[in-house]
Amino acid sequence: MLPIRFPEGKPFDVVGLGENSVDHLCVVPRFPGLSDKVRVTRYEMQGGGQIANAMVACRRLGLRAKYIGKIGDDALGQVALGELAREGVDTSGVRVQAGTATRLSFILIDAASGERTVVWDQDPRLSLAPAELTQAEIVCGRVLHLDATDVPASVQAARWARAAGVPTCIDIDHVPPGAEELIGLIDLCIMSEAVPRELSGETDRERALRAVRRWNQHGFLCVTLGSEGALALLDGEALHAPAFAVQPVDTTACGDVFHGAFLYAALAGFDVPRALRFANAAAALKTRALGGRPGIPTRAEVEAFLATRP
Repeated sequence: MLPIRFPEGKPFDVVGLGENSVDHLCVVPRFPGLSDKVRVTRYEMQGGGQIANAMVACRRLGLRAKYIGKIGDDALGQVALGELAREGVDTSGVRVQAGTATRLSFILIDAASGERTVVWDQDPRLSLAPAELTQAEIVCGRVLHLDATDVPASVQAARWARAAGVPTCIDIDHVPPGAEELIGLIDLCIMSEAVPRELSGETDRERALRAVRRWNQHGFLCVTLGSEGALALLDGEALHAPAFAVQPVDTTACGDVFHGAFLYAALAGFDVPRALRFANAAAALKTRALGGRPGIPTRAEVEAFLATRP
């Protein structure tokens, strides 16, 4: 079991603060080189963003989820907001910035492997400042899920959560200024593979993960490894949870879904090995469809998938 106590009596199970976007998904027969031209074989536009995707995953798994973030007042903003609302995610904490375009991503998906490359853009006016947050909305869930999109806002939110006894989780895939302070405030620190290496300078995965203890002395530490699964520290020992072998259509948002599923497992009281296995299964199922959200599974689908796997 994780040594974390989740409060009861909250209106939401999970509150997510951070990135959302609208994704333009382009499947290509091969990745283009410089000065190259490649025709798209399939195109879709969908809501995306790592925290927004994680909140959708939480909802499909049966949790009550609230998303806090900022969108523009353009047509893409309405796409982002509408998709979250249709999934049952509470969007009352979404701020709309006048005269601003919503964050967008262009995602190239290799048809043969399902691997993706992302290019993105965000207007600086979409940054969320600490003064724009309220303590009441940040601590209205049993757990707070953050990213490093707007570090000062995430730090303020994490401090409020800690003071209120609300555990925190993070999805961090890069090391911006202030990341060390933010990581130190997190109870469930689940990082992309490059983050421990960038923080510590260690090239070995396990040594790099252990080195994060310099900044986070008491939280659960885990790193996601894509097709290799996840590596966590449990009672001082390294625990590798292998990924499930699948033929992916698209790997977009696998990490986002892993985080949402791990949050579900943590709130359900799963022990760490079972929680990692559950999250890996949810991430594997996500790869069956194009885009970050269509393939996100329900709880029943994850359980059925696991029942067929040794």
